[in-house]
Formats: sequence, C-alpha cells, structure tokens
Amino acid sequence: MLNTLLLAAALSGPASFADRAALQKDLTAIAAASDGKVGVCALEALDAEPVCVHGTERFPIQSVMKFIVSAVVLNEVDQNRLKLTDIIRVKPEDISPGPQEFADMIRAKGEYPATIEELMRRSIVDSDSTSIDVLLQRIGGLAKVQEFLKQRKVEGLRIDRNERDLQSEFSGLKWQPSYAAAGKFEAAVKAAPPAQKDQALEAYLKDPRDTSTPAAMVQFLKRLAAGEFLSAASTQKLLSIMEQTVTGKDRLRAGLPQSWKIAHKTGTSASWRGRAATTNDVGIMTAPDGTTVAIAVFIADSKQSSSERGAIIAKAARAVTAAFQGNRQKS
Repeated sequence: MLNTLLLAAALSGPASFADRAALQKDLTAIAAASDGKVGVCALEALDAEPVCVHGTERFPIQSVMKFIVSAVVLNEVDQNRLKLTDIIRVKPEDISPGPQEFADMIRAKGEYPATIEELMRRSIVDSDSTSIDVLLQRIGGLAKVQEFLKQRKVEGLRIDRNERDLQSEFSGLKWQPSYAAAGKFEAAVKAAPPAQKDQALEAYLKDPRDTSTPAAMVQFLKRLAAGEFLSAASTQKLLSIMEQTVTGKDRLRAGLPQSWKIAHKTGTSASWRGRAATTNDVGIMTAPDGTTVAIAVFIADSKQSSSERGAIIAKAARAVTAAFQGNRQKS
C-alpha cells in the first residue's frame, strides 16, 4: 500500500500549495487570534520556500527537543555505537521534572531496566523528561547533539540544556540532586519567591537558548523525512514513534482531515500568573497519496486557555492541509 502511494505521488509530480498568498493570509489571520506571539511555517518541498508567519523569529521549543535528541540517539545506532536493545538501568536519582508516571514506576521498583528504544518511545510518545535526560547522558551529553546539528549544517535551531536544568531555570531555580525525590522539585517551585519566578519567566522568553525559528524547524523536519540525517531504517523508526504521540491531541492532529496522518512532537511549558510561556506542536503531515508537508506552530507568552491555544494550532494545520488539497484537486 505504501509503495502504491509513493508511486502515485511520483507520477502526479511535485506537490505544492494551490495559492501560497492565500495560505499566507489565512495563517496570518489565525496567528492574530492569539493574545501571544505565534510563529508558524509550512513546507511542502525542500526546494520550495516555506509559507510562514514570524518564520525567522526565535521561539522556545520545550519538549520538541525530545524528537531531535532522539534523532541523535538513532544516529549513534546507525554508527554502531548503540543498539536499540541496549539496557540502561534507570534509578530514582535519575528522575527529572515533568510527567511522573515513569518516575513513579522507577521509585516503586528501585531500579528500572529500560531499552534505548523504550526510552525514546517514552520521551516522544508520553513526553517523559526522565527518559530523554537519561538518553542524553548515555550518548555523551549536549555536546553530541550540538555536533550532530553542526555537521548537518542545521541553523536557527538550538538545544542547550537538558530537562533538569531547563525546567529548574524556568522557575528561577538551580537543579539540585534532592529534587529527584518525589514531590521535592514541585515543592521547591511552589516555595520560590514570586518575584524570582517573574524574573525567570521574563528571562526565559528572551533567552536564545533552546529555541528554534519556525523556518528552521520545518527544514529540519523535511530533511529528516527525506532521509538526509539517518539511515532509512532509523528514519522510519523515528517517524513511526512520532506517529504514536499521545500529547496535544487538540493541536495539529485535531486539524487534520481524516485521510491524513501525522508524526509529531509537542512542547509545553508550565504557566505562571496565567501566562503560558510555550505551547508548540511540530511534525510531518502525510497526505493520502503519500506526499508530506512539514509544519511547525509555536505560541509564546499567551494567557489564553489551553483549549484556545490548541485550537489555534489545529486551525493552522487545517489551513495548510486545505491549501494542499486544493492544489491536488486542480492537478
């Protein structure tokens, strides 16, 4: 079935948006509905210019970094330095802030033997922070990620901190080993002086670290899907895991026509004084004929509800697929 779709896509010629100016207008209107700053880009082909709103401005990426780090992990697999079946024994002292389902399992068992593949799945599908920090340590740290991006001439995208440091600094704290214990990090955040958290939030929104432009993100996604970064097997593995993402069901996935599918990763910050610093979703949307469109939507510093922010992202996906479909119907 997949080969048939790919053949149909090849025979129909390169896909493109029916009316790029109209799509630009639609995305601009969607972005204007947010009280925060919205960046969005859509890219249908590597040799095309993306259709963007604030496409060259930097936005915090939060947990979007987890699929990028996973690409670096899979590169280590391609280079025979790791195997997907390698076991890492995750201990309570390895726990990071974020979703605590896996953390609670580790604490209950005292130690959890996880494969590289399981940790990747948990970090992407469930956005588990402990898993990605353990994987980062296993591959040699952030320097390995930065080397990967530099070697592939990826510009406009940065990953500078692990989840422990990023989430601590977001709240005006410095990570301490004691925070790995159940409830300790959350208690420290709650106890931090409000003025300290105010200052930390403002610094976070201005910080160039751990950011991407929407244009850089869709280029990364398209190059990944095209097989420029990893072997065919590893590319398929990563995209397959991203298709299973369960977070952000009201974001990009909610805007897709039923016949489309998506491989994506969300990113969401904590909120302070009603301000959601980061609400993101990025991914590869696949049309019924097998052709793909990369999309990245970032919302920074919004006081709208979670559902309102999700709806904006979904509307962007709906506008992009409609523009693509319109072109298909004319061809």
